[in-house]
Parts: sequence; structure tokens; C-alpha cells
Amino acid sequence: MPVSVIKKGLIGIVIAAVFVALAIAALPFLISTTVMRDRIAQEIGTWSGYRVGLGAAPEITLLPSPRAVLKNVTLSRWGSGDAPPVIRSERVEIDLSPFAALRGRVSFSAVTLTRVQIRLERRADASYGLPLPTGGRFMRAVTIARHAVAANPSNPDISQFPAETIGNITIRDGRLMVGDDTELLSSFNGELSWPAVNRRAIFNGNAIWHGETVSLDATANQFLVLLAGGIAPLNLKLSATPLEVSFDGAASMSDLAFIDGNVELSSPSLRRTLEWFRTEIEPGEAIGAVSLVAKASGDLHRLKLEEAEITLGGNTGIGALNYTFNKAVPELAGTLAFDRLDLKSFVSAFTELPIGTRARQSEIDTAFVDQINLDLRLSAGEATAGQISLSGVAATANIKDGLAVFDISDSTAFSGNVQAGFRIDRKDGNNHGEVRLLASDVDAAAFTRALGQPRLIPEATGTISVILKGPIENWESIPETASGSIVAKFGAGRIVGFDFSTFLDRVAKEGFFSLGSVSDGSLTIEQAELKATVSEGVAQLEKAEVTTTEGTIALAGIVPYLGRSLALSGAISSPPAESGDGEDTIPQSATIFFVGGSWDNPFISPVLSPLRAN
Repeated sequence: MPVSVIKKGLIGIVIAAVFVALAIAALPFLISTTVMRDRIAQEIGTWSGYRVGLGAAPEITLLPSPRAVLKNVTLSRWGSGDAPPVIRSERVEIDLSPFAALRGRVSFSAVTLTRVQIRLERRADASYGLPLPTGGRFMRAVTIARHAVAANPSNPDISQFPAETIGNITIRDGRLMVGDDTELLSSFNGELSWPAVNRRAIFNGNAIWHGETVSLDATANQFLVLLAGGIAPLNLKLSATPLEVSFDGAASMSDLAFIDGNVELSSPSLRRTLEWFRTEIEPGEAIGAVSLVAKASGDLHRLKLEEAEITLGGNTGIGALNYTFNKAVPELAGTLAFDRLDLKSFVSAFTELPIGTRARQSEIDTAFVDQINLDLRLSAGEATAGQISLSGVAATANIKDGLAVFDISDSTAFSGNVQAGFRIDRKDGNNHGEVRLLASDVDAAAFTRALGQPRLIPEATGTISVILKGPIENWESIPETASGSIVAKFGAGRIVGFDFSTFLDRVAKEGFFSLGSVSDGSLTIEQAELKATVSEGVAQLEKAEVTTTEGTIALAGIVPYLGRSLALSGAISSPPAESGDGEDTIPQSATIFFVGGSWDNPFISPVLSPLRAN
């Protein structure tokens, strides 16, 4: 390159720099601050479409760059009368374009609002929104975008959009209000970077909601399309201590709104999140960490979650969910398949379970039956219900019209099949509960050990059925009010901890003795059967028989289980022998005794000495 060309280039750069320096130096003399003061309020109103009110004349500074400071600024809808302004700010700082100012125009490159109140209106669909003006350059841009969206909703012609400049809008110490000074957000700080209405918008901000700091980061490649009710790409992330949510996909800000994309949600505690949202549901225990990854699509009426991966307290389930909002009571339905599931924690998400003295004595919270309709089908390869381990579980959770039902329709446990159900029905404003349990072909000893009642239960395969129902106020009152039945049948096996021979000897001596004194040994049985009715805290034995090769042991009486006491009469009969004609039978012998004391320490008292039949 010739030297002369290089010199000419350097000379041109120097001349341009001198020109810019002279222009800056002459700026205070070239710009009329009076003209700018007059036009600032006009420009704000022309651009926003609101009626502008200023508490004082703008303060203009020209160096190092033109800036206007406005105090006590209000933006109101035209024709709103004495209604509170839509936006009120104690201080507004506006960075002005120096080149526009040289031409006598006002153009904003950045706006900062300090101690600002933004008043939203509540719409018919119960959502909140900013009351929009009826005119202004910004609303004209939105109107043009709406026409483009209406002409081609899936692919509007953005080349028609105006290029109105906006710049950066910063809010410091703001508040979002609604109605009669009801505060939605406080300590609102954020920045919207939106160079022009036809370009990408980026927002970063934070605020305090329900006592927690919430941060929001959002990017909209075509924000004007969103404002016009069209569908456009949207990426956002909301972060707070109780909950984090992110979305990446397409969205619409139409009347019903719309989303279609990937959503991720996580919370360290479901209970903490429910408390933060101030729902009336008060679960008794924290379910632990909750997370969700799914493909979400829907609007303000219905949300569908497909390919959903939900983790509850470390248990991950995969399936699909549908959430319906546009009914008097929201509805959640779907299916979830878990590798492993803690059933106790799942139920605890809705109501407090009887864990701890305080929980047993507290009133059962059934507010959830009025707040959501639920229809969930659950399956799990493995599951736990307290100390009980299950496999191959199929379960349902249904809540509707004041009735809550949690059922295990199929599961494998204790080498057999276990079905269980629990329901709460709110009739006439009162809580009515029902518990059903059917354990078929199970290891009876292992089953009862898991329930905490292992003593003198046959080591045999058995079927156990329990049905209890009645009015309930708290978990502790259920034994007092429940009524129902208990039925159990056992096959061949043995009863460990019962020395039958020693027992007969002690009864024959007509002495008073503890059952624990004859616990060394075991009794082989052929079968056993139990039938009892339950009412007002008392179980009455209708049938209780143990059949052995040496005879039959039968019990009758009552078991007041509230006090864990016993009041039973028993009889031991030898196998019957045939009469001489081979048709009638008569007992060989019978021993009758009384059982009293408590469950933990029964005592035996003979009633009659052994009788020998002729």
C-alpha cells in the first residue's frame, strides 16, 4: 500500500476525531435545554400512549452525556379519571441520544425508574396484566404485529414490524400492586434490554414474593410477537429457595396463553413449596426433594406433561400427566411408573399421617379433598409402606367431590398377595373413614411381625381380612369409633412359644399362671380360624379355633383393645371318637379355662378340672 494512502487515512481519522471533540464541546451551546424539557414529557406520552404527569420540571444535564431527571412521574390511562396511575415513580433518569438532541429531537437510549409502583389489573380469567393504553407508538407497533399474527399465526411476517427504539429499561426498588394497594411483589429490581421492538428482548430481575427472593431470567427472540398474542420462542428460568423452574420452547401471551416446550422443575421440599404458595393443603411430613423433567404443552385451561420424569423423595417415576385449570376444582390425572416408591411419603403429601403423639392427637386435615380432583394410576417395581416392603405394586389415588381414596389393588409381600385401601369421605361436614386390608396366602408370622403383633401367630400360610370404618376426627380416635370385622384363616404349621403339654398340666392343677411360663416349645397345628366383630373399641370373638392332632383349642369372649386387655373363655377338646353305631361322635375330654390380664402378659385360670367322658 502506498505511503500517501496511509497518510490520507490517518489525516481523515484525525479530522473526524477533532470534529467529534468540537461537537461535544459545543453541545451545551447547540442544544436548547428549554426545548428538551418541553419535549421530554411529550415524547414519553407519544411513545407509551399514557397520560404523563410530572411533579416538577425535568432537570437536564448535558455533560458528560445528555441526561434528564424527572421526579414524581405518573403514567395513567387516558379517560381513567381519578383512578390510580398505572405507573408511579419517584425518580426517572433518562439517557438521551446526543445526535438526536443536536437535531432538536428527543430520543431515549436508557431509562431508569427508582422507587416505582406498577399497578396491575385483574382480568376475567383471574390472571393479572398491565392496563394497556389505547394509543401511542408502542401500541401501534403491537397492533401491526397483531395483524401480522392474524394473517399467518404460525409464521407472521416480521418484516412489516416497525423498528421503534426502546433501549434499556431499569427498575430499582419497585412494587407490583393490584386492586386496593394489594402488593404482589416487593423489592422489584430488574433490567429489560430491548434495543428495538422488532428485535430480541432480554430480561433479568429479582423480587420478593411471599417472603422469598425470586429471580427471573428470560429471553424472547420475538417479544413483539408474544405481546401481539402470537407464538414465539421463549426461554426463561425462575429461581427461588423453595422452587426452581425453567422453560425452553415456544409460548404465546394470548388470552388463554400457550406453551409448548421442555420444562424442568425442582424443589428441596414439597411441603415448603406448598407453604410458599400459601395453599390450604398442609401435609404432615416433608416428602423430600421433588423434581420434574417433561415436555409440556397447554394453555390456561389445561396443561399436558408428556415423557414426564418425576422424582419424589428420591423415587423416580416416568409417565404422563394432565392438569386441568378451568374448572371449579383443578383436576390432575395421569399414570406414573416407579422403580421404587415410598407410599407413606406419597400419602403424606396430602394429609398428616399418625406418626408421633402430636400427629395422632391432631385433627385429620381433609382440606385437600375440596381443593383438587385427583385420578392417578401408580405402579412400582418395589415399594415401602412404613416397615413393610412390597413388590409388583399397582395403586390408585382418587380425590373427587369430598371423597379421597388410596388403593393398592395388587402387590406381592410376605410370599403372598396384599391388597389395601384407605378412604376419607366428608359426609355432612364430618369425616368418615374406612380401612380395608386383604392379605392372601401370606406368611402369617412375618405379616403380623411387620404389624407389631407377632405373639402366638401361627407360622403358616394364611389369609387375613380386616375391614374397619366409622367417623374419624383424629387418628387416635379411630379405635374408639371404628366398627367392622377381622377374619383370618391359616393352614398347617406351628405356633411357636406355646408348650401345649405343659399348658395342660398347669390347667389340670387348677392353678393361676402366666402364659409366659409355658412359652418354651411349639404347637403343631393342622389349621386355625378367627372371626371377630369390632365395635366401639372392643373386638368380640365369634369364632377362634386351632385344630391340632391332639384336639381343638377354642376361644370366645371380648378383647377391649383400647386398654389392650383380655376377657376370654377357652376350651380344649380332644378329637371326637365314633359311637358304637359309627354315626354319632362324642368328645373324649374337655378342659375349660379363663384368659385374663393384658396382651403383653396374659394369665390363665382353670374353670373346671378335666372331664372324662364315659
